[in-house]
Amino acid sequence: MCFRKRKRGAVERGSAWALVTGSAVGIGRQYAEQLAELGYNILMVDIRPEVENEARTIADTHNVACVTKVMD
Repeated sequence: MCFRKRKRGAVERGSAWALVTGSAVGIGRQYAEQLAELGYNILMVDIRPEVENEARTIADTHNVACVTKVMD
């Protein structure tokens, strides 16, 4: 099996998913933003319904997919 070397932390845009909990505000929101910058699609989970607006913002800004789940 052959692997191409890539920059550390970089993925082919849209080829990998990251799950971020508590992603509507604060540290979770920043993790989601930074992972999106690296090209990860994001599954954003939070108790706050605002997570849906944040997901739209991240998806539009970084051209990645963001899926939300509002739950405790």
